[in-house]
This record gives sequence, structure tokens and C-alpha cells, in this order.
Amino acid sequence: MSVIFGMHEADKITLVADKREYNQNTKEFNDNAQKLFMIHEQLCIAMAGNNAISKVVNLEIDKHIQYNNGTITTDDLTDILKALYDRIIEKSPAILNYPFCCIYAGIGKDGKSSLVCGTRCKNGYINNTVSEIIFAPADMEKKECDGILLKNYIMVRGDFPKNILLDVSEKSKFVSSCGDKWVFDISTQKGTLTNI
Repeated sequence: MSVIFGMHEADKITLVADKREYNQNTKEFNDNAQKLFMIHEQLCIAMAGNNAISKVVNLEIDKHIQYNNGTITTDDLTDILKALYDRIIEKSPAILNYPFCCIYAGIGKDGKSSLVCGTRCKNGYINNTVSEIIFAPADMEKKECDGILLKNYIMVRGDFPKNILLDVSEKSKFVSSCGDKWVFDISTQKGTLTNI
């Protein structure tokens, strides 16, 4: 599992994912994977863990958009993920052993901005609204990643998304120093996707 992180500030939300795809069997990797998906200018999701689950999540999002005239919010994403994991528990509970976590951000049904983190658990899918979050790669402790996030986001500032990604990539073979960043301007309610 690689690294994804997000921050909800007074004027913006920042969502970041690295680009490394690592093959455990061959120990080979490439830094071209897409883990951050801009659904539209008011909604984005970053996913880490099992690639097949991420693909299914994207298919479920596309299906929802198709049946709801393009309308989708952070609340809809929560509903989609809960329903998907309810089906997994019912039909293929062994899939709960596969790692999966996500962070999504944008506008909710109430018209307000939010940053939501979620992960699979033994009971399916759980989520929380947060102000900042980082999911650690498989070869690092969460506490260490939390320290990197706090150091760069609170103390150093500057280009904190790039610095966080660099610091984590220096300690983890599962994380690249390049990635994707989505910044959502809360006043205009528009997000922009760029590369790091």
C-alpha cells in the first residue's frame, strides 16, 4: 500500500497520492500509477491498497453518475463505498483481507466542503470526516507518517504536499517522490488537478 493524504483548511482542501505501483512477487515497480481521480471539479478521490478494489470503486462511481444525471457528492461516495462493502461481506467476505483505504473531498449534499477518510474493516467500510489525514504505506508505521505530515504541514509549510511526498518516499519502497495533487478552492468551489 502506498501513501495518500489530505488537508482541509479554511480556504482550500488539498488531496495527494503518489504514483508508485509495486509488484510484491517480482519486486519491480513503476511510477505511472493513477491513484487520485478527479470525478468533477467539485469532487475527487484518492485510493490506496488493492488495485482491483480501486477499479471496482471507479466503476461504481461511473454507474452512479450515469444513473443520476452526473450528480455525485461526498455523501454519495460514502453511500457507494458502504453499499460496495455490504455486497463484499455478503458475497465474497475473503476480499475484506485485501487492503483498501481512501480519502475523498469536495462538496456534500448540504453544499458544504468536506474531507472524508475511509477504510475497510471486519464489518465492511468505515469513514470519518477529518481536517487532515495520512494513510501510511505498508512498510512504515502510521505514527512516523503522522510526524512527517505534522512537520511539513504545520511547522515547515512551503510546498508541504511535495515535501511530505519526498519525506515518505525516502523511507518507503512503496512510495514514489512523484504524485498527483488536487486543490479545491472553497470560495469558488472548483478543484484543480496537477502533478507533483
